[in-house]
Amino acid sequence: PLSMSSEAKVVEKIKNHVAVCLDGSDYSKFVVEWCAEHIFPWAGKVTFLHAYSFSPVTFIPGPSLAYSADAIEKSNQAFEQAAIRKGTELLKAYARDSAKLGRKPDELKLIQAEPYMSAKTAILDFTETAEPDFLVCGSRGMGAMGRMLIGSVSDYLTHNAKCSVLVVKEPEAKCPKLA
Repeated sequence: PLSMSSEAKVVEKIKNHVAVCLDGSDYSKFVVEWCAEHIFPWAGKVTFLHAYSFSPVTFIPGPSLAYSADAIEKSNQAFEQAAIRKGTELLKAYARDSAKLGRKPDELKLIQAEPYMSAKTAILDFTETAEPDFLVCGSRGMGAMGRMLIGSVSDYLTHNAKCSVLVVKEPEAKCPKLA
């Protein structure tokens, strides 16, 4: 049987860049735990990725709609800054959890999604520029109707990303059994 030298194994490990998509759901915590057990021990570089979004306003409702464009712009900037703070705090919390499990991520990447593009498009753009070896994302089991109306991020990435995509499914203990 063939065996790799220890130097070749180190080089192989360094070449693996894993990007992990985290959305702030309870399920993302499971994705980090699953990766800590199955992916992180051999990964060369680990990037935690979160696509933040905010909803800008075009007018401020109230008894008098005479607000200036400047006031609206300042409000939108405040909404965006709040989304950035929340996304940054989220990534840092996942990084702390991951460090407790034995692997701190090498990079925390906050990318902007809505209002300019969907989260799945923002993540796809990230994969095209960062070129990870593979992407890890969760699957919450949205069901056919949810996928049709909203669209599954993991399904979209699986079909459109140039890199391999690993979809982490919910643990079987939580999944209902068919009779």
